[in-house]
Amino acid sequence: WYKQLCKLGGAETNSTYWTNGGFLLAALTSDGTPRGTDHACKHLGHKTCMAFAAKAMDEAGKLVAGGATPDAWGVDTHLATFKHQVLGKSPLACLADRTTQHGGDRGTINVGHYSMSSDKFAQGAGPSYRGIYDLADLEQSLFLNPLGQSGNILAPGYDNLLEAWSQGTYLPMQANGYVTASTQTMSPASA
Repeated sequence: WYKQLCKLGGAETNSTYWTNGGFLLAALTSDGTPRGTDHACKHLGHKTCMAFAAKAMDEAGKLVAGGATPDAWGVDTHLATFKHQVLGKSPLACLADRTTQHGGDRGTINVGHYSMSSDKFAQGAGPSYRGIYDLADLEQSLFLNPLGQSGNILAPGYDNLLEAWSQGTYLPMQANGYVTASTQTMSPASA
């Protein structure tokens, strides 16, 4: 239904969909106001914006009645895909790319930008690094970055954080008392 509603501003914005929630709210509540029914609704051949909304609901209902099952947001639709920068456009993409469930939209803290022209609202961008800092006690701070700790697709740490990212959970950000598997020291070259 939302996708059908977002066609409302298309003519005025020269796009197929206009996902501005404020515009939709103003247009859909314009009937019976002193300024009158929004021009966008009239432009699409409807006497009122409620008539446009009813038609959009009817079209969405026909999709469901025709056998289409409504998808669950972030589960069946609006999935996040991480494409490998090098292998993502090669036959090896099936080994390197990762897809996971993810909620959010462009107006939520857990942002999940999507394309309205995609049948499944494919997520094209989202948060990369998330951090929650406790300035009173930095040892209580949390963080997470998507995918994993390694850029090497053969390493176990390549996608070890993907599930946590998908679920919106975090890792402790500790400066003291953490265990390391190895360390590296980088020093400038001598002159």
